[in-house]
Amino acid sequence: MFFQIQKNIKKNSAAGWILLAIFVVGVFLRTYNFHAWLEFRSDQARDAYRTDQVVSGEKPWPLVGPFLSHSGPTEDESFHVGPIYYYFQIISAEIFGSYPDKLAYPDVFFAILSIPLFYLFLREYFGKNVSLGLTGLYSIGAYIIRYSRFAWSCNSIPFFVLLFLLSLFKLWDKNEKTAWAWAVALGVAWGVGFQLHALTMIAFSGTAFLVFIFSMRKNPATWKKWSVVLAIFVLLNSAQVVGEIKTNFENTRALSRFLFQNGSADNPSGLDSSNPINHAGVSTLLKNDIDCSLEANFLYLSSYNDVAFGRENCQGNYWKLFSRSNTKKHSKVSWIKIGDVVLFSSLVFSLVGYFLLLFYDKKEPNERKRRFLHLLVLYTGLAFLLMLPLSSGKFGDLRYFSLLFFLPFLFLGLIAKLLFEKVAPKYIAIPVAAVIFSLFAASNVSAITYRLSILSKKEGMDSGTAVLGEMEDTLDYAISHSNGQKKIYLGGNRSLTAHSFDSLQYLAGKQNVGLIKFGDKDKLDPAKKPAFCVDDKIDKKEAVYGYKKVGNVYIYQINK
Repeated sequence: MFFQIQKNIKKNSAAGWILLAIFVVGVFLRTYNFHAWLEFRSDQARDAYRTDQVVSGEKPWPLVGPFLSHSGPTEDESFHVGPIYYYFQIISAEIFGSYPDKLAYPDVFFAILSIPLFYLFLREYFGKNVSLGLTGLYSIGAYIIRYSRFAWSCNSIPFFVLLFLLSLFKLWDKNEKTAWAWAVALGVAWGVGFQLHALTMIAFSGTAFLVFIFSMRKNPATWKKWSVVLAIFVLLNSAQVVGEIKTNFENTRALSRFLFQNGSADNPSGLDSSNPINHAGVSTLLKNDIDCSLEANFLYLSSYNDVAFGRENCQGNYWKLFSRSNTKKHSKVSWIKIGDVVLFSSLVFSLVGYFLLLFYDKKEPNERKRRFLHLLVLYTGLAFLLMLPLSSGKFGDLRYFSLLFFLPFLFLGLIAKLLFEKVAPKYIAIPVAAVIFSLFAASNVSAITYRLSILSKKEGMDSGTAVLGEMEDTLDYAISHSNGQKKIYLGGNRSLTAHSFDSLQYLAGKQNVGLIKFGDKDKLDPAKKPAFCVDDKIDKKEAVYGYKKVGNVYIYQINK
């Protein structure tokens, strides 16, 4: 990959240096103040405990990985993906040490590599200028950056999506000289992606199988390359195979129960009926899938969610937009707000993007480029069908659409292509394209600035995020005022402790201190001490033993 980029720099020094600058900016945004601003929530603490157990020799390397939420009544009865994500963390801990930021190194490593890989991916269809512009937007994508700065099994999905699709296309191509190398790359991408999430497991496998059928029909001799792909895939997933044999295929049965027995007479879809956009029926699921796909497209490209979306879950905003315009409560003028304008613009953007993708898939004169679009249409269509039963209820979080993160960037590139090819004169097309790119860049910069202001003021915990640096400051105060006690009691504001206690408990354990949670401080047993409260406000009459303020959060001692 880097050899191709180096070659690009030699061929076109200007484009090469621009790409290098984009890469440097992307690296900076993904690594700046990495330790202090790392998100370290309960899921990350759970994974960190497991990594520590392996590194210390207490437990062997696991045969299964993280479990799929809502796939079973308990974690043990749920479906688990493969263990490759844990292996990445274990290797990182063995090399750099076992601490939350070190366990996130693999995620940020793959996030950094995804920047030049995205450029190579885009160059298969677009010219260098459009590819550089889209890669630049990707490198400063605030939403994408956020999910590259902490440890989570889905955070590496963008890199392996790109590697999978690019390798699959290259293998499908007729260049015999490089096909073997891309066969190895495809085996790695498929073997790892199969273990990152159930969505990539199915999407990658379905796409690979269909391309295998197409390629075998055209050239049966390709079975040799596909045998290499399959061998690497099986090798990377061998731990799962061993685990299945040892447990009598319990994990496979858990997946079967989730897919085919998760419903009931009252809720045949098996989805969460408490969600306001979730109702039984194929038509509703289709509507949800369409809406969530549109929202995800705009979120991944612009990171604009504070006004239009409010939060990262799918909201059914586009249906609300049209129903709101027809509501008698709003006059023809009052309903037109900035959020509605952005929503309508994002709707037009996606609809035009889907149309252009299908249009160029049919009309692209270059056979090789047309085959590239064929692959993307195939993969996107399978992903859409896969998300159909999952686009509401428990799977409404738009981060699950990371397997299609590239799609809105592709749409923007196709719009630029249309402008450059069909709009004349060029002095109109180029400024229009520049304005569109600039608006998306400005939206991301605004989101980065907003996030930066929260983290720099140490207001992450108060905003519902467990931030490592803030938790370390909070915990250090408690430990330094505990008179050397190896047990500390912690309670206070439930909304603050709910999302941070497990993480604080893990961090305390790294200092050989046991952290114990208590409820109502007024009912606290006097024998349980030293005890500390965490709150977003403080009565200084209560804090007779002193306190510390971390951002907008106070920690104070209530007994000695």
